[in-house]
Amino acid sequence: MGMPMLDEQGLRSGATVKVRRLIGALVALTAGCAPDAPPADLAIENVTVIDAANGVRENQTVVVRGDTIISVADAGAAANVLETVDGTGRYLIPGLWDMHVHLTYDDVLTPAMPGLFLSWGVTSVRDTGGLLDEVGPVVEAMRAEGAIAPRVFFAGPLLDGERVVYDGQGRPEIGISNPEVEQARGNVATLADAGVDFIKIYEMVTPEVFDALATAAEQRGLPIAAHVPLSMRARDVAPRVNSMEHLRNIEMDCAAGADQLLATRRALLVEDPEEPGATLRARLHSLQRGPDRDGLHPAGAHVAPQRLLAPSVVRARRLVPRDRSRTGRDRDEMEVGGRGMAGRATRGGHGLRSLEPSPRR
Repeated sequence: MGMPMLDEQGLRSGATVKVRRLIGALVALTAGCAPDAPPADLAIENVTVIDAANGVRENQTVVVRGDTIISVADAGAAANVLETVDGTGRYLIPGLWDMHVHLTYDDVLTPAMPGLFLSWGVTSVRDTGGLLDEVGPVVEAMRAEGAIAPRVFFAGPLLDGERVVYDGQGRPEIGISNPEVEQARGNVATLADAGVDFIKIYEMVTPEVFDALATAAEQRGLPIAAHVPLSMRARDVAPRVNSMEHLRNIEMDCAAGADQLLATRRALLVEDPEEPGATLRARLHSLQRGPDRDGLHPAGAHVAPQRLLAPSVVRARRLVPRDRSRTGRDRDEMEVGGRGMAGRATRGGHGLRSLEPSPRR
């Protein structure tokens, strides 16, 4: 097996990325040292920093302005700050992400959720389904100046098919119907105009509606999260989306006779128009769930996951919104959110409390 090769353009591109990262690091490190720069809010000194990009770094000073980490450097360098915390013998990690939450799924929990996330070190969340008139005010409150809350990115309602699984009948109402292509396009336009960060396609859509939703989202620059619709195979969904939520409906692509299983599903989906969406979905899952290993196609069990992972892993980077209505400062903070320690820091006691040894649970 040969080594992968980079062409000249690839080498230039890689060099450009490295130079940009170096410049960004130098700017961050010198931002707090400029003579006329206002003092930063907080410095955590002599702390052991652990992050995925750089591993373990001992005796570090982390400087925070507002809710943004502006520098991470070896301890000992002078820092112009209003408050200093000694982190000797303690550890500091970047804020965590919860990539799949439903802030309005349970009204009783909604008011407590921002504080609960921060208490456990979660400083960014992705709400993957809620009606606009319910989740919108929650997002607005979490983004308000001075709010003690994680960053939040939201999709609005689950974009389901003619039948809606989460229709408010025996379960929360967090989905809306998309029976036809034109309505699907209109719903994406409404969500884009409302400022959602991405859309979420659900399980009961037809292939035609799925294509209309995906195309409309692409035209508006919206990332796409999705369940694999019951009327489709995962390999046909993966190239159009940025993330596939859960493993549900993916397993069929690894099964012997996948084409026949799909044909059976499609027939059952139109068999009884009066059957509620939630009931129908549960019935289909029960009928075709979990083939044993004798039912796995010898090649499919290996090949299908490779086909699914390649496009979705690469394109998942776009889940950080490119912008639309946010300020430049917000965009800059969002763009650095996944790189090392640059990202969101929490105040109001949450960040400082994270320096204390955690009790065993």
